[in-house]
Amino acid sequence: MNITELKIKENVEPEVIAEAIEFIANSCFVNGSYNPYYQSFAERMAVVRYFLDGIEFDENDSLFIISEIDEIKKLVNRFFVDEKFSDSARLMSVVKSNAEKIIEFRKERLIHGADALELIANRIDEFGKFISDLDVALGNLVNLDLSSMTQDDIENGRKLVEKMANGDVVQVLKEAANFDIDGATQEIIDAKNAEIEKLKAEISAIKDKKESDQ
Repeated sequence: MNITELKIKENVEPEVIAEAIEFIANSCFVNGSYNPYYQSFAERMAVVRYFLDGIEFDENDSLFIISEIDEIKKLVNRFFVDEKFSDSARLMSVVKSNAEKIIEFRKERLIHGADALELIANRIDEFGKFISDLDVALGNLVNLDLSSMTQDDIENGRKLVEKMANGDVVQVLKEAANFDIDGATQEIIDAKNAEIEKLKAEISAIKDKKESDQ
């Protein structure tokens, strides 16, 4: 780092202000987690990086350490006094306000995003159980093992086979599982769809054989 004619910038471009806002907002999210602890440090570092003239940075310079150098710290502190007495403080007030809006938005998105992932995981588990139960039910039907099926199972199986005979198997699964199929589950559906089509063929063959034997 090299200091020459250190001073507060007289004119700050809107693009630079936007970069300072983003710098502060980004500081609060590390490895996908919300860390409000870093915000106050980032605000002072943003002043050093975006709002001061006369500092030449080296590649490995620490903005935090630079912000604590006495002559730089005196200028940085001007951004954190009562804004009634400082243009710099008024600028920082705008920066902080917008950064906090972005932080709040990202924090809410992070929270709701985690909730959504949990919901999707639960729906996938439910759908997996449905497929498993369906395999057992169709397996019993193929083997004509009705002893393990209740009257409700038989009736539900009859309705399911009718739907599969008249429509798309994937649509039947969607309705039965009440599940919104997306890219995350499509491979599962395709594999189970193929298995069910095979079972349908076996059911049809058994039915034809029974009719021919009568």
